[in-house]
Amino acid sequence: MLGLVVFAVVAFSYSIILADGGNERPDPRCEAPPAPTNNSPLIYGTFTATRFRVEGQLPKDYSIQCVLKMSRWMNKKELGKKEKEAIPQLKGNEQEIVYLHTFEKEIKEQKSLCDYSEQDLFEKYWPRPCNVEIQKKFNLEGFPILTEIKILKQSDCENEQLQAIYGSFKIRVVPMLRK
Repeated sequence: MLGLVVFAVVAFSYSIILADGGNERPDPRCEAPPAPTNNSPLIYGTFTATRFRVEGQLPKDYSIQCVLKMSRWMNKKELGKKEKEAIPQLKGNEQEIVYLHTFEKEIKEQKSLCDYSEQDLFEKYWPRPCNVEIQKKFNLEGFPILTEIKILKQSDCENEQLQAIYGSFKIRVVPMLRK
């Protein structure tokens, strides 16, 4: 009987942890990241989160779309008329690199997207950049660390089927120490 009670408590606790898709678990290599600094390369961007549904069905997943950006200085050999014409966002010697990242998260508990705080989102998604090795999309080596997440806008909060949140984030990539 005692074993059944312990199992029930553990099962209940586990289901609470995984509510709304649960906090993303860090890959073992991402569990103890180094501290970021203001000198670490910066990846920044925006995200939009909505409920994903097939017509006629209740939503089963959140759909999260991220636009990630990084500014990079080009040296004189890389900079030419051809590049300036091909890259309209080029400002002087600076180039903005853009990468799109989309993923789904299973909905386990009916909770309004508008009820999430910035802290809730940070706790839920801090391991995401490292888990997917987002730094490699920008030709960087190191540990990508989510340092900031802000909710900038909420829409259709009164309609659970149409609600959405929009925000921004910052990721610092801490270089790995060479041995």
